[in-house]
Amino acid sequence: MAYSYYISNRPLKIFQLGTVLVLAIGIFRKSELVNNYFKLKKSSAVLENTVTQIEAENSALHSEVEKLIKSPEYIRRTLRDKYHITEEGEKIFFFAE
Repeated sequence: MAYSYYISNRPLKIFQLGTVLVLAIGIFRKSELVNNYFKLKKSSAVLENTVTQIEAENSALHSEVEKLIKSPEYIRRTLRDKYHITEEGEKIFFFAE
């Protein structure tokens, strides 16, 4: 009688085992998805920070271009100070400290 009880409940046991496996896989996947969510959230914050920095640099470069377009004197000064370009007949002396 115990054997027939086991056989008659076998589909139920298989269903229960399948349900437990599906739930276990679901929980594992959910924790993996939550992990991925936080990784993506962190990456998103880093990328937003990078975008902010690049936008600030872009704004500074636009400002520099505007100054160069508007002022020939600013062009001369930039060429002299930044690139050490001299006017005709001029010499530059560098002193070591």
